[in-house]
Amino acid sequence: MASPIPALRYSNFFAYVALNCLGFEGALAALQAGEKADPKRFLLPSSPKDFMSSETLAHRLHAAISEYPSQGAFTASIIASRSAETAKFSRAITQLCDYFDDLMSGQNFPGWASPGSHYYRAIRCQFSPENRWTSMPTSCAIELLDTGVGYLADDFMYFDTPMESNPATFSTIATHEIRNERDWLELISDAGHGYKFSGSPQPEWDDSFVIPDWHELSIDKPIFISIRSYLNLAYRIIPVKDQRTLLAGWHPGSLVSIEKQGTCRTN
Repeated sequence: MASPIPALRYSNFFAYVALNCLGFEGALAALQAGEKADPKRFLLPSSPKDFMSSETLAHRLHAAISEYPSQGAFTASIIASRSAETAKFSRAITQLCDYFDDLMSGQNFPGWASPGSHYYRAIRCQFSPENRWTSMPTSCAIELLDTGVGYLADDFMYFDTPMESNPATFSTIATHEIRNERDWLELISDAGHGYKFSGSPQPEWDDSFVIPDWHELSIDKPIFISIRSYLNLAYRIIPVKDQRTLLAGWHPGSLVSIEKQGTCRTN
């Protein structure tokens, strides 16, 4: 009797970003073109973990996160399906994801597991219900993480107005952190409401989901979702009783302050 194929311990999003950051774009393109899943094309780097500069890593991270919703989700689904078919391939991808996690943690990459020390203050955001596929509060103030090569933003929203550099130290600031699926579902349990996503780049995301009703929650601290947590939690459709929820279009590593009665946190 064949041994069961080990399931990936990482989300599609995490695996896609990890493989792109580690330089496997060519191997991913071959998979997307229909080539066989060859684990030999996805081997751990033989060089030490400082084989890549922090600047190069940051550029690759920015690109992979921003392109995932419109382009990467399809490639990631191929990675997941091939992993479910071949044990050696599944183990190879899991090892690379472990390696990437260790690399980011070892470099103490800003925002990977805790708030960074430098941010860009964004304009106050008012999201239109007519074209909205984000789980963020409809009215909020955002301080976007500065990774050293610019601010880190998801694909769903572009900022046309130049942002104010805000080099304050946030590493010790009190935040309301969303770390995992349980934290997300607890917010929905406390105050959830249905919302119709629209204008998203993937048809399965253009649907009704239950998300936290941010303005009904008693959260008086900036909301923080680390990059690591976001890659494992975002863009996964999660069942909630007879409904579904989706965390989407949230800038990882950022500090998001809910605006209530026209006020917001300032520094």
